Amino acid sequence: MNYLGHCVIGAFVLLIAFNIAGAIPRFSAEQGLTCGTCHFSPGGGAMRNEFGHYTMSVNELTLQATKKKLMKSYKGPRLGDAVLIGADVRMKALEDGTISRHQTDYYLSYAPFTETYFNVTFSSGAIDESYLIVTNEQQTAFVQLGRFYPQFGLRLEDFTSFVKTKTGIFHRAALDGANAGLSVLGHNFSAAYYSVGAQSVYMANVSRYSFLGPMSYFYGASARFSEELANGTHGGQFAVKSVYAGLGYKTVSLLYEGDLIGESNDSYATYLGLAVRIIPGVYGKVDYNFYDPDRSKESGAEEFTRVSAEIWPMPFVEVNPGVAFNTRGPLDGEETYEIRIHLAY
Repeated sequence: MNYLGHCVIGAFVLLIAFNIAGAIPRFSAEQGLTCGTCHFSPGGGAMRNEFGHYTMSVNELTLQATKKKLMKSYKGPRLGDAVLIGADVRMKALEDGTISRHQTDYYLSYAPFTETYFNVTFSSGAIDESYLIVTNEQQTAFVQLGRFYPQFGLRLEDFTSFVKTKTGIFHRAALDGANAGLSVLGHNFSAAYYSVGAQSVYMANVSRYSFLGPMSYFYGASARFSEELANGTHGGQFAVKSVYAGLGYKTVSLLYEGDLIGESNDSYATYLGLAVRIIPGVYGKVDYNFYDPDRSKESGAEEFTRVSAEIWPMPFVEVNPGVAFNTRGPLDGEETYEIRIHLAY
């Protein structure tokens, strides 16, 4: 990295440290709310409901000066009484000029009855998700049927994180199956069955979202198991066990996920994330990722830390410049500069 690059990163880290004493948390760690509060799917991700669309994407995240100018002309996602639409587009540009597209998804939700929704995700000319979800009026129970993303661990938006790439539970991991959930004594329980060809896959998740004085928090655990295939392996549906947690205090939020991977827990992946709201619409972020493919050996581990800024200049537009410091693995010693752009309607 050149001298200017060191100065920019140094100033950014100091800015984060200076703003640790600020106020109001974000997302689930900030609000003490489940992922299903803002998204149709209980596990989060993909299509946002009207609360998530307006409260977070428009009101909470955007630069306040821009929001005030645009709110008079704001048009919501509803097309009539029963139809909602949405979209997610993610692009990434590297310092060498390379531009890649990570996601182009369009969402459609049709509600023929109250608390009953048919949801479809269109991606690259194909249907990715298509499921029916039915909830009770209090949103304390649900049944989900069709093709959808598993409810497992943190639903990180960073597709390069090891807790996604090394576990097989990543974007484009929608499966055919059924999921049912119930909230009891402040905890959320869910159990799912999926079919991948002739292989049966089982998943379970338990979580709690709440407050402790001025702090909001959540914690949870997930597990995936599957039938053994004829070749003696479990294919891409190998066993994974996960614990995850989040903590929010004023403008600071912390996230953690640790995964044991494989039938004998041979591999391990972990994620740690810090986000600080500098002003509404501007956040500082540090994300640490570690992966050890064989915990009984000292070699083969991969590790990187990404320092970035998250800027929402206007509703539904996120600009995320950052640099990844690779400290173990094939890219050891290298630094990767990139700008991510996310259009989220």
